Parts: sequence; C-alpha cells; structure tokens
Amino acid sequence: MPNVQLKNGVTINYSYKKNYENADNVVLFNGAFNTIQDWESMADSIAAELKCNVVTFEMRNQGESTKYTSDFEYSGFIEDAYLLLKHLEIDSVSIITYSSGSAIAVDFIHAYPYLVNTVIFAGPMINPEGMFKTRLVCRSSLAALEQGGMKAATVCLFPMIFSNSFLEVIKDNFDNLLDMFEKSYNPATLSVYMKSWMQNSMNLEKISFVADNTKTHFLYGEEDVYNAPEYVKQLEKKLGINRILFHELKKKGHALHIEDMKGFSDKVVEILKNKPAGAAL
Repeated sequence: MPNVQLKNGVTINYSYKKNYENADNVVLFNGAFNTIQDWESMADSIAAELKCNVVTFEMRNQGESTKYTSDFEYSGFIEDAYLLLKHLEIDSVSIITYSSGSAIAVDFIHAYPYLVNTVIFAGPMINPEGMFKTRLVCRSSLAALEQGGMKAATVCLFPMIFSNSFLEVIKDNFDNLLDMFEKSYNPATLSVYMKSWMQNSMNLEKISFVADNTKTHFLYGEEDVYNAPEYVKQLEKKLGINRILFHELKKKGHALHIEDMKGFSDKVVEILKNKPAGAAL
C-alpha cells in the first residue's frame, strides 16, 4: 500500500482505488481496531456496484501509519484526513464510518462541510443520548488494556461489541481469538489512540449541523451496546422527522463488519444507491 508524509509530518498509509475518471469518491473512516485490510472486500464491492472510487486509510497509531508514544491532540485525526484528501486532489466525498471513526467524521464535517455529500455512520459512537454509557465502555476497555494488556481488553470488549448469537458461534474458538488479537495489536499505541480519541465531545448541536449539511444515515445493529433502541429513538425524536435516516440491522451487535461483512457491505451499497437522480453519492 502507498503512504504519504503529510504537511504536518504524519505518515498515512492508504489505498486509493481510482478506477473511474470523473467519478464520485467514497472514503472509509476506521474504528479504533481497524486497518485497511478490514475493508478490502467492502471497498471492492462499493467500487464495482456504484462505479466510484474508494479511499481507505489508516489513521495515526493504526496499521502502518505514524505511531505516537504519547497522547496527541484529537484534532490531529481531522487534520490528517483533510491533508490526505488534499494530497489525493479530492474535493468532494461520501464518507462511511465505523465505530470511533464516526466522531472523527462528525468533526471533519464541522470543519469542512463543503467537502462531504453523504455520510453513513455505521456502529456510531456519537449519540448524545446514552453518551455516559458510551464513555463508560471506553473507560473500562482502556483500563483493561492498560492494566491487563490486549487479552484483558478483548475479554472486556467481546461481550459488549458482539450480538448474543455471534458469541454463541465463536465461544468454542474464543481462546484462539484471544491469541490472534494479542498478536495483532500493540497495546501501547492502541492506548494512545484511545486516550487521544476520547478528547472528542459529541452533542446534539454537532449532530444537527451534520444533518443540516449532508445526507446523513445512521446504521446500527439491534444489539449495539452504543446504540440501544431507546437511545436511537430519543435522538430521532430530538432531531425531528427524516433529518437523519436510521437503519437497524436485526440481531447484530456493534462489530458489523466482523459479524456479517457481506450484509454490512450490501446495506451500505443499498443506501448509497438510493439517491435522487443526478445527485452525488
């Protein structure tokens, strides 16, 4: 995969599937545990189905991008995304987010609303309703990571991010999954990412701004710990009818891409296809 050293000194590892001239561009914003490889099949599906170009990238402290060993300013996430798009000479995008990437996308849209046509918040961690619970989950997983390492964090997170049915499927292979997660992530750099990300602040005013300036979709699993049905209903009520379009995936948890990548990808394509004639994605 190519990488670029941005003007702020950060090196970002990315993939730009530029298959079509004068086509729409779709950008995926990672969650905390993601790398480019996680989105390979989705990126291919989106590009083929929508005849568009797709950018995936690893944020600072992810994959092959720059690793900080101490906390950095949360605003760096937004600056990196902007500078990467500038480097690629992209001036109009649709954004698909996952998990913690949703908060970064909210603040990116606040900073550069003219760049974004559509946003799909998938498994988002942005709902002001229930934000105390979201923060508690983050704090508990961070504490587990710092005190017990990757295995402890995995044991803490798995019951919260997966649906009941998926946990039943993986239970006999759980110890092997623990070993895989321990080998796949560096607790030190992941901890720095999480602490820096937790500097973000989500509120109804920010979400309203996004809804007023982009075509906004909120995609979540029925059993998503961060998006309990009552919290989603409260947000919808406070925003008003159809300012954000909500999509629930039945019997799914937070980790949509792990539980059912094809179903997740198909839903994203369906949402992006359903646009007014002649409109950008």
